[in-house]
Amino acid sequence: MERLLYESKYDISGDTIEPVYEGDNVITAVFAPDNNFCKYFGVALQSLIENADRNLLYDIVVFENDITSVNKERLIEMLPQNFSLRFFDINSSLKRKFKNLKFPPILNWSISMYYRIFIPLLMNNYKRVLYIDSDVCIINDLKELFNIDFCGKQVAVTYDSVTRILKTEKNRKHEKFMKSTLKLEEPEQYFNSGIMLFNNDNINIEDYTKKIISALHISGLKYPDQDILNVIFAKNKLMIDKTWNYENGMMACCPIYYLKQLNQKDYRDFAYTKDNFKIIHYTTEVKPWIYPKIDKADIFWKYARKSPFYEEIIYENTLFKSSILARKKHIISKYYFYKFLSSITFGKLREKYTSKRYKWKKLVNKYRQIKKLKI
Repeated sequence: MERLLYESKYDISGDTIEPVYEGDNVITAVFAPDNNFCKYFGVALQSLIENADRNLLYDIVVFENDITSVNKERLIEMLPQNFSLRFFDINSSLKRKFKNLKFPPILNWSISMYYRIFIPLLMNNYKRVLYIDSDVCIINDLKELFNIDFCGKQVAVTYDSVTRILKTEKNRKHEKFMKSTLKLEEPEQYFNSGIMLFNNDNINIEDYTKKIISALHISGLKYPDQDILNVIFAKNKLMIDKTWNYENGMMACCPIYYLKQLNQKDYRDFAYTKDNFKIIHYTTEVKPWIYPKIDKADIFWKYARKSPFYEEIIYENTLFKSSILARKKHIISKYYFYKFLSSITFGKLREKYTSKRYKWKKLVNKYRQIKKLKI
């Protein structure tokens, strides 16, 4: 079987995406990394390839707007015979489809986080489409997930791990936000948008478009794309086995703190998922390429070594860690400087330096946590 080639090599033109393969033995999956995250997507792709069923065809589409031709070539060269990988410039398409489209402001995330929202509109000639975040390792073949019974629902998802710990004051505020701002009747059913299987056969395009536009106008979103998707599918989602989206971040960062806040049922569920995962999702900022000794980082590195991006990952994160250590030295020196000044001054001057000392002390504690994670 020859891998399909295209006039523009591997870029999709137009405003909609058509299937590459025909038949029922096809898995369709969408990823949306930007160029900076492309190397980590390469690891996810490597894990998917290694655990794929050779008797199935894989139609992989990447929503992007800045991936270089060099990186595209590197990704294409990874593919076995039963894989197709194409790139779709989604920004150009959205500008033509939506006039004056504006996304809610985001902090440290890339605008690519919003792209998954538009899958039903851009791929409406597909019956099913699986969206997967790029910070994952896929341990199981996707056939079992892709062929689930939707029970008439529009999307299949897993619950979000953070929303299951609503005992702290911070999380109670988030629960209030989900009820008052997002108008979610069941906050405990708030889902993680990192793994989503869309049932396009059951999604009305006109109605879905109206819901997108309405949700984009909600102010004060915490996790913009995820909040929007939870609003859109609030009453039309199928909650599936958490093993398909094991969120490793909380367990890698603070497992005891996290587990203590779960009720008995959620505790048993998470404990089972921890050892029986099918997709590992490296959520939060605690990533295995930054903290190579965290739980399940070895699985990421197993696939990273076999990807064409391995040396780049090592190099860039060596520089990143060097900058962290340099900043750590700066913070510690500032802390001791103000600690000294607060001990030899009096009155308002002492209050000023004491305040500064506490500020830098907080940063010192933050970097002590980084040390615990064995950076």
